[in-house]
Amino acid sequence: MISDPTVIVRQSQAAATHEAAHAVFAVALGLYLRGTFLRDRDVGTVTAIGKPKGKKERKRMAFCLAAASAAERYAGFPVDGGDAQDRKDAKKNWKRGDFDKLSAAASLVIELPGVWKAIEETAAALMGRPGEMAIRGRSGDVYGDEVRRIVETHVRGDVVGQVSLICRAAVKKAKKSKEAA
Repeated sequence: MISDPTVIVRQSQAAATHEAAHAVFAVALGLYLRGTFLRDRDVGTVTAIGKPKGKKERKRMAFCLAAASAAERYAGFPVDGGDAQDRKDAKKNWKRGDFDKLSAAASLVIELPGVWKAIEETAAALMGRPGEMAIRGRSGDVYGDEVRRIVETHVRGDVVGQVSLICRAAVKKAKKSKEAA
């Protein structure tokens, strides 16, 4: 078990950014979000997105899963295999999708006006008070309504439309690259 508070905080920041990206993308793509939770060092983290209904939502879910590694890279955190479960989950949702192409497209979305700010604010809410994870080994919960409020505050409606367009284009490209392989 890691006991260095600076390492714990850095890992918590990376985990919060990862989960916040899932949550912000889910809201922007119109998926049902129950919330995102940064539990303790031993239990881990989770973003609770409703079960996708139909192909379209499964593809959007795969895009949300790929967004987390894009956000970690954008924030300067190493993506050192932490996306393995997201890759598996994306494959369950969309067998023919190319995770790396979806993640590359998610990097474009992160640069749209307000998207990164929404991810940062959601991650900060997950982190709780400064040092809370280092002291108690536990941090925060952010429920779907709060993430929706954050997204609506920072991401304009026309940008949400662009997120959907990029998602559709990425899905098309990811599907073609898998079919060509």
